[in-house]
Amino acid sequence: MSGTGIIINRDDASPLLARVKDAATAAGLSLVMARAIGIQVKDHLIALNAQRHKFGRNYYARAARSVSSRSAGGFALVSINHVGIRQRLNGGTIRPKAGKRFLTIPATPEAYGMRAREFSDLKVGRAINPRGRIQWALIRKASTAISFTRRKQKDGSVKIKVRPGELRAGGEVIFWLVSRVTQRKDPSVLPTTQQMAAVGVAAAENRVTRLAARASQGGSAS
Repeated sequence: MSGTGIIINRDDASPLLARVKDAATAAGLSLVMARAIGIQVKDHLIALNAQRHKFGRNYYARAARSVSSRSAGGFALVSINHVGIRQRLNGGTIRPKAGKRFLTIPATPEAYGMRAREFSDLKVGRAINPRGRIQWALIRKASTAISFTRRKQKDGSVKIKVRPGELRAGGEVIFWLVSRVTQRKDPSVLPTTQQMAAVGVAAAENRVTRLAARASQGGSAS
């Protein structure tokens, strides 16, 4: 699923508008609010990444890098253009793409953030899952680790020596296979609306105070 957008109405800062003398400055408050909330959302996602991603590819840190902020028609609009963030926020059922039978669910730390096709030593089989039931899975095949040594000869040629290493017994479940997953909604993916509105209003208040101070000193209030 695609990213998501957060909209904070500028009316949350309506008491400030009485102190603003022109429409251009009023419109500028939306952008000030959006930028402040954008920073807040980025910080929140980075903190989530530290809490939840001991393994994998730092999903929430990558989501933080996709945050953008802008004003739009009297609103502060913050967008997170990262696949899956809306799914985590709102929850719902995930099914395999067309032509696929299963979703792959990581079963070991090394599988987090990886795709099954990135492993060359997996086979389909059945195993006992943590609930004590038999379930289809992608299981590691028995294999032998191989190391290569390259050595340059006096005549300029390169000699490659292959050495067999430790035998892997196999049988370890790397991914569980499921036909669908129903994910619970997780509002903690973002700060609350109240928290975001408070940050936006505080930024707008600071902006209005600076403009008022500048105007009182004879400067431009734009």
